[in-house]
Amino acid sequence: MPYLDQWANDFNLFADQVGDLGNLWEASGIPARADNVIYYQTPVNSGFQLAATYLPEEENEDTQSMLIKASYKTDKLQLYLAYNTLGKGADLPDDHRSIAFTAAYHFDGVSLGDGQSECNIGGLTGNDRNRFYLASSVEVGDHSKIKRQYASTSSDINETDAVQVALGYDYTMMDNEKMAALASMVEVMVTKSCQC
Repeated sequence: MPYLDQWANDFNLFADQVGDLGNLWEASGIPARADNVIYYQTPVNSGFQLAATYLPEEENEDTQSMLIKASYKTDKLQLYLAYNTLGKGADLPDDHRSIAFTAAYHFDGVSLGDGQSECNIGGLTGNDRNRFYLASSVEVGDHSKIKRQYASTSSDINETDAVQVALGYDYTMMDNEKMAALASMVEVMVTKSCQC
């Protein structure tokens, strides 16, 4: 069952490809997928929908997790808000909490999207993590699409900030066949501290 992927892939133009947002975002310690979960999703009502994922503790105490996600969709606009609490065990004083917001807009063959996520990694001082991305795609003709995506992740720990840029070209040959050319670059930011 998707876990982090429930919001990381809301507008991820390079999902499971070179340039996937998961290359940066899964470093926050939230699993992309989870097993043995209880999942409930409401019916869509005027474009609104709620979903809840509960992962009970199994072998270790205080390791239960909960993910709640709200979404609103129209033909052109998509809005998502997710809140997650991830139990880290009885030895750590606080759970791992995160909140994420994603927005996407589609018009005349153009798609624009952005997302922001903040993680409060309980029990690990100074390793709270902020993530941000911008993405867009443009349809060219009936079969081609050009897409690009910028993503960043940052925290207070040295040498853990990173930026990822991806560029891609998709060509749809048939309904289930697509050819793609992709390029991606990741740069890790080195922060030097001075003991003065």
